Amino acid sequence: MPWEKQSARFEVLLDGERLCVAGLDDRGVLGAVLSWVGRSPEGIRPEVRERPDFDEDEWLKETITLSITGLKSGTHESVEWHRKAIEVGQEVTIRILPPGENDPVTPASESGGGK
Repeated sequence: MPWEKQSARFEVLLDGERLCVAGLDDRGVLGAVLSWVGRSPEGIRPEVRERPDFDEDEWLKETITLSITGLKSGTHESVEWHRKAIEVGQEVTIRILPPGENDPVTPASESGGGK
């Protein structure tokens, strides 16, 4: 199969609502990651506890995050379409689409950072 200049695309839906269509215009890596984090109080390093803004209750909260990201191979630039905290019971759907129009990437400072 000949290589297409554009990547396959991911159409990502959360609870049936479209979040984005992610894709690259050149070679690279396209990723959709769903992660769960649960921390233990024993894992808090002393230097973290000493920070003036440290909140142990906040640090120990379990989180589930959906991240839609990419890496442009030619420039090694990391890109992101969404980083969103989600909850138990929500439904994530990822459709694989052929090359075509993509949504613009989101600047990292605006992506939500898991919030």
